[in-house]
Amino acid sequence: MATLSLFGNTYELRTENPNDDLESVIEYVHVKAREAMEQGNGLPPHRIQVLMILNMAQEVLRLRRELNFIEERDASLAAGLIAHIDSVIDEDDVRR
Repeated sequence: MATLSLFGNTYELRTENPNDDLESVIEYVHVKAREAMEQGNGLPPHRIQVLMILNMAQEVLRLRRELNFIEERDASLAAGLIAHIDSVIDEDDVRR
């Protein structure tokens, strides 16, 4: 269990997965909150929270696109390697 303090509110956080690193999550949220406060330049806390959520959602979407690109690229590279290996194996079979 860990505690997140954000914009004057305190939240007790629990997870069922012991591998979850709540302290890292809390630190990430604090970083994003500071970034949103700098962007919000005097906005009230509820608007800064919305800005923070939008920034985090934008980051998630960008990372998902990057992950999809990497997965597609890796699948293409793997298919090319398999085809090359198969052609080399076939050539060896022909030579025997």
